[in-house]
Amino acid sequence: MLFWSLQVAIVLKGMESIRILEKYSAPILIGLSAALLMWALSAAGGFGPMLAAPSQYAVGMPKAGQFWGVFWPAVTANVGFWGTLSLNIPDFTRFARITSATVVIYGAAVVDPVALLGKMEGVVPICLSLFANIVAPANAFVNIAPRVVSFNAGSLVTAVIGLLIMPWKLLSSSAGFVNTWLVGYSALLGPIIGIVLADYWIVRARTLDVDALYSSSTDAVYWYKGGWNPAALAALLAGVLPSIPGFLATVRLIGPVDPIWKLLYDLSWFVGVAISASLYVALMGKAKEMPSPPSADGSITFKFA
Repeated sequence: MLFWSLQVAIVLKGMESIRILEKYSAPILIGLSAALLMWALSAAGGFGPMLAAPSQYAVGMPKAGQFWGVFWPAVTANVGFWGTLSLNIPDFTRFARITSATVVIYGAAVVDPVALLGKMEGVVPICLSLFANIVAPANAFVNIAPRVVSFNAGSLVTAVIGLLIMPWKLLSSSAGFVNTWLVGYSALLGPIIGIVLADYWIVRARTLDVDALYSSSTDAVYWYKGGWNPAALAALLAGVLPSIPGFLATVRLIGPVDPIWKLLYDLSWFVGVAISASLYVALMGKAKEMPSPPSADGSITFKFA
């Protein structure tokens, strides 16, 4: 409860408090991580003994023949875990002011976050819990009713839900945490990411009407039908469906299923991305681009018919 209370207190002070926390905690945590590594190396007698340890999945070992059954769920769980931040990273990048600094440091503007991270050797993302577990859902609640729900209110709702789902029970079993929780929500996140990627890179050809994104007019290009995009909903459902039998069997709501359903569930993130993206492109077709006149700085904003 103390850890929970501290996170709530910090996030209620806004993004600036989170920035300050990161600024001062980063060096400390990096130092502690280095100390932990040194302790492990000393206790284990160096890298040699650790790297020489035989695989438990090798022939003749206790888990021989079980490698792929563990490998694919583990990959999906890791991709799904980081996939949450890939969906809500704009919650943080919109507050970033790094481009001018890269001109001074590297001699040229670096606007691609991936390229920038490649240059920032040794910088490790820390205090991830605060970023991943509170900010994104808090903003989601704000987006539902922005005139009624503030960021502070969204944070409190998120914090309460975080207690109600009893995360300590999720972490009590590695199998439950990975196979049920991480792989389970990957079955939902995969299709969502597939739709977002397909819409931006293929359907919209990387051009958007930013003003229309925030318009609630029934004539707005992104309003579709009643504010919902039928193609996106259909693609989302199609991407989730193949994973449902395997999920139900994993949580023991139904009996054992055919191995193919188990495999589809183990690969739920990848299956969801592929199916949803493909179907969404087929249903949406190619959007027509209409570039507006260049702005004062020479940039062009694209709009769609």
